[in-house]
Amino acid sequence: MSSLSQADFLIHSWEDRFPKSSFGMNLKTHYFVTSSNFDHTGSTVAPVELTSYAKLQTDLNFDFTIIDRLGFFGRGTWQYINLKSTINAGTAFGFGDQTAGLVLRIIGISPDAPFTLDLQGQVDVPGYSNSTSLANSTPYMGDGSIDLTSGIFTQVTLKEGRSYKFQTLLGAGYTYRSDGYSAALPWSVFLKLIPQLNGLTLDAGVTGTLSMRTDMSPSYSTPHSNLISGGSFITGAVDPSILQFSIQPGYRFAPELELDAFGTLSLWGQNVPASFSLACRLQILFGKVKEGRIEKHLRAVPPSEPDPTGDEHPQFTTYSLDASIVNKNDRMNLVKINKGSQDGIVPGQIFDIFNVKVSSENGEAIARGEVISVKAEEAALEVTEFYKEAPIEEGFIAKRLIQ
Repeated sequence: MSSLSQADFLIHSWEDRFPKSSFGMNLKTHYFVTSSNFDHTGSTVAPVELTSYAKLQTDLNFDFTIIDRLGFFGRGTWQYINLKSTINAGTAFGFGDQTAGLVLRIIGISPDAPFTLDLQGQVDVPGYSNSTSLANSTPYMGDGSIDLTSGIFTQVTLKEGRSYKFQTLLGAGYTYRSDGYSAALPWSVFLKLIPQLNGLTLDAGVTGTLSMRTDMSPSYSTPHSNLISGGSFITGAVDPSILQFSIQPGYRFAPELELDAFGTLSLWGQNVPASFSLACRLQILFGKVKEGRIEKHLRAVPPSEPDPTGDEHPQFTTYSLDASIVNKNDRMNLVKINKGSQDGIVPGQIFDIFNVKVSSENGEAIARGEVISVKAEEAALEVTEFYKEAPIEEGFIAKRLIQ
């Protein structure tokens, strides 16, 4: 899911792996195909010996929380390769590059934090032997290098509402590769649309790897061993760099269960395959799921009972106090009213919000809120339920229910 081993860096982007629950796992299947390369100038070229290189790869990803700020993650990979080429054509299957790592949350431990900063480190180790592949005249399963990657991620919540939150995720790192391969700088930029409980999800962004050009090979025309991949730069490339577009639509059935699809397209590169890949993922979270305040309230608030009179909005008649909305925070679903403890308001009391001004006699209930903090002359309410899709405005009436 987040590996940067250069043997399959076109499939795995640099991605934050901070756990979302006590223990989580997902199964992800990729299909990758290429028939041409970006050469060292960035031009698209088709090796004369290569017809196509295809890889079907399945990853079992898992992570768990060690302590609140620290998580462990891993990835086990199995892959099948089908190489069509005038040289070394054939198939190969077996384990790919395996991953283990740690991620530490430095800033923003609360799920409601509008800004987070993570420090992440991982190691990618080949689960295959290229010496065996060479002896059997089968395609290489990867570069065979051991990769050490460390970096940071920052996530910013741009907007949050009752149904969805909109975030951006930025990541950058440094990868050291063994066997004389170039070190690299992986990076990623994503925009994320995330439902509070369930609904459609969407991630879109760009990912890339920038070579540090530390490879000791004498020239770009003498790759380590890319003929084992039929001339494709999937293995053995000298100083590979890549820019890719990635889109990930999905559906969250519940905070613990999500199904996603992936599409990735190479936009530009140097010494890398010109390729695309497709993938799907089933994600399951176990144990305690890290939920924000809005998610917790949505879980706790039961759905409204239908009104027997047929009116689509419930009727309310038992109120003991009126107050006015004097301020609001749409992103956090908070409102402030002009009554407080001196009026008998205490945390936990419930108010219904009506779309009427003080001078109006009648109005329609549009939302319900719960008192979460109180001062002498004002109180803060968190909106826990909406009766209709309508914005809350300053000056609207809040009525306290008799409980």
